[in-house]
Amino acid sequence: MMLRVGRQRKTSAGFGHQPIDALSRLEKINSATSSARGNSRAPQMDGIAEALGMLDDAVTVLEHVRTDLRLLAEPVIAASAEPDSVTRALFADEYDERRDALARHVVGPQDAAAVLLSQDGQEYGVPVDDALTYRIGRFPMALSPEGLGLPAPAGGFSEMSEVISVLKAIEGALDKIDRVFTRYSQDKTFLERKLAFLKDSVVSS
Repeated sequence: MMLRVGRQRKTSAGFGHQPIDALSRLEKINSATSSARGNSRAPQMDGIAEALGMLDDAVTVLEHVRTDLRLLAEPVIAASAEPDSVTRALFADEYDERRDALARHVVGPQDAAAVLLSQDGQEYGVPVDDALTYRIGRFPMALSPEGLGLPAPAGGFSEMSEVISVLKAIEGALDKIDRVFTRYSQDKTFLERKLAFLKDSVVSS
């Protein structure tokens, strides 16, 4: 899959994302490898730089999803305080629209993060030396239980029990996002240190 960076992610229903420019970061990382092109470490350094670009994009996506999930919760919270079932049905429609928008626009195939976050994403292996491949786990950014686990409002919030169940699902999705965010941040730290080590070994050799 071709990786591209420096794109603008757009969403509907108020789920807008700011332009992301990962290109400048990759340029900085790649400058560390430019002096090692003739060295046996160069392919490993290039691979780590590419993985860091993916993780940068993935972490940015997850930050936006946190915000989007809080927006998604707004009509559900409003429904939880609404005694009238007809009015709750309107909030259910609003929740469903925002839910669909989140599913359609979180990550696209052109995004670097798609390798890790798309529905058909895969675990990504990064060779960091001759004997070790560092594994970066996938997280499918989907509405299914495997991903965010956000149910449709099948009953139109006619019963308060459904409203409470959806609120718990949103809380669960936020917990998942926080865990994945932490994991990818740790992956970034490890690979940044490994890249710095390889750069120093090339300079000192």
